[in-house]
Amino acid sequence: MATCAKAAKAGLLSAGLLAAGLPVLLAADRPAAAQSFDCGKARTATEKAICDSPPLGFLDSDMARTYEEARHRAGPAGERHVLDSQRAWLKSRDRCGGKADCLIGSYRARLRQIGQMEKIFPGWGGKYETWSGLDITITPRGADYHVQLDGAGATYTCGSQGSGKADSAGTLDVTVGATTVTFAAMGSGILLPDDLDQPSDFAACGAQAPGVGGYYRRLE
Repeated sequence: MATCAKAAKAGLLSAGLLAAGLPVLLAADRPAAAQSFDCGKARTATEKAICDSPPLGFLDSDMARTYEEARHRAGPAGERHVLDSQRAWLKSRDRCGGKADCLIGSYRARLRQIGQMEKIFPGWGGKYETWSGLDITITPRGADYHVQLDGAGATYTCGSQGSGKADSAGTLDVTVGATTVTFAAMGSGILLPDDLDQPSDFAACGAQAPGVGGYYRRLE
């Protein structure tokens, strides 16, 4: 624990990391859709795109948290590898410029890579949220899982329940009525299909609701 605390402090205060442009603020310190840096200081097309897009800001925030967790798990022997791979990814990410679709794909690929590299995904059970505030709670039920989607806004209410079966490939097949949706493990979070239709058996939130697909970060 002392080693992790020391590494976390070094990661947050190191001028070298800040100069490299590495995201070092923890997602838990910010609102769900906030990015990991000060948008008042955004200069590049990539930084401005992240600040202009709540889904991208959400991904950037969770990337900071996931990156710090990967460094802690890697320990002194593997921390340099995590740092170098993050710097390489940042260069690749920035080649997207301000193209939101390219940036979303880059963040998702990196979250998946970190998750596989450092075995961050703790298992399906837990609570997850997406950038718009929709929540998914996954509860173990014997060999299977109970899955619940919740969310509410000024003009919509979401709520559905289903059952899930996990496989060894890092996916969870969730069935609600006649609809089956595949969740994929990504970093410490989960990814739902972007083209997930609603209203459907899986989600009937109304026309004013945000999309239910995309990335959900783990809360607990």
